Amino acid sequence: PATPVIESNYGYPILTEYGVKLDGATTITYDTRNDITNLYSIDNGKTWQKYTGTFSIPGAGTVIAKSVKATGLETVVSKTVNTPPDAIGPAAYDGDESTYSGISKGILKLYVDETMWEKNVNLYMNIKGNSAWADNREYVNFYDETGKQLSSYVYGNPTGTLQTINKNYYIPPNTSYIGFVSGSNTSFYINICEVTVGE
Repeated sequence: PATPVIESNYGYPILTEYGVKLDGATTITYDTRNDITNLYSIDNGKTWQKYTGTFSIPGAGTVIAKSVKATGLETVVSKTVNTPPDAIGPAAYDGDESTYSGISKGILKLYVDETMWEKNVNLYMNIKGNSAWADNREYVNFYDETGKQLSSYVYGNPTGTLQTINKNYYIPPNTSYIGFVSGSNTSFYINICEVTVGE
């Protein structure tokens, strides 16, 4: 049998009209010959399910796919599914404003479902940036699927003191993800305390 190919959306949270959700939709492309049974496991091979189409995985872990020919020949492949390092963490949408997902010198991403286009997202953040130098500024950017910036909000002040931001942001049409971008100086940061559907 041909080697199965596993694809999973798990890892990047998605802002929907019902709040932030993790999408664990997983598909496997198998050999489709009639003499093959296609199975998958999400518990390290302890139990096997017959593959009938897209399924959802509950969290990070390993997905194992196998095709078994009527003669007993097997082809097995596995894929470890983890949260990508640039995905916004669950503390940013846990309902607790005292916890946060933060970034210093880099980017965190929150994907946006198309049902949220032309609506608002409320972001409660603590931001420390310095407006005197471009590399020390902090940004909340909205990007399309090609990475083109659709809109941008720049933060920082001349003294580099902490700012608390709690406001609604308009989500432009065709937004694929929100990027929380922190400049190149590790002394500055964005802490995303809570993300909710805006008013």
